[in-house]
Amino acid sequence: LQGVAYAYFRLEFDADVFPNNVPSITCKIKGKKVYDPRTETTAWSSNPALCVRDYLTTSTYGLGEGSSTIDDAKIIVAADVCDYKDYDVNDPDPASTKTGGTRFSCDGSFTTGMTPHDALTDILTCMGGTLWYGQGKWRLKAAHYVAPTVTFTPDDLRSAVQVSTRHSRRDNFNTVKGTFRGPETDYQPTDYAEVTNSAFRDADNGQISVYDLDLPFTDD
Repeated sequence: LQGVAYAYFRLEFDADVFPNNVPSITCKIKGKKVYDPRTETTAWSSNPALCVRDYLTTSTYGLGEGSSTIDDAKIIVAADVCDYKDYDVNDPDPASTKTGGTRFSCDGSFTTGMTPHDALTDILTCMGGTLWYGQGKWRLKAAHYVAPTVTFTPDDLRSAVQVSTRHSRRDNFNTVKGTFRGPETDYQPTDYAEVTNSAFRDADNGQISVYDLDLPFTDD
């Protein structure tokens, strides 16, 4: 079992202790060490951007891509976004310290039976991320607003302008619900608090339109 994480349990049978047969045993673990292009070191991290990079470059269960096909500049930006910590609003000098957890954290697992598409899609949910392949490199973006630096004018248009005045009902939603895995339930899937945008609901004449957003790699 070298190089393989495992646990060994020995239970002595007792009808009073185990009235429902052998109990279900689970463990809270840390995953493999991942490479961080910011420091050029390899260590354990729950940073989603670094976990995505590791999956892309790992050959045993990931895509086995070479480092030359990874846009590390964008990985670094995404990793910094994920590591961002909110300022303490009660601190008289908020610029001096940051408190609390990181903005995005990768807290989940997958089996090797999952397709790369499904595994990457699940990991991306914990950072609101977008992953794409273009110009010979994999590129990643975490959910974070970036002020535009390019202005488009009519000279940039390739054809006439088309205006869509409304979207299909199935493409709209005013309520979000789903499941996540948190410590309160020993990391078993459970519903998180439903979120409704009252302005969108009123625009839909009070009709609730639900979008199911499961977060398998989110524990908070």
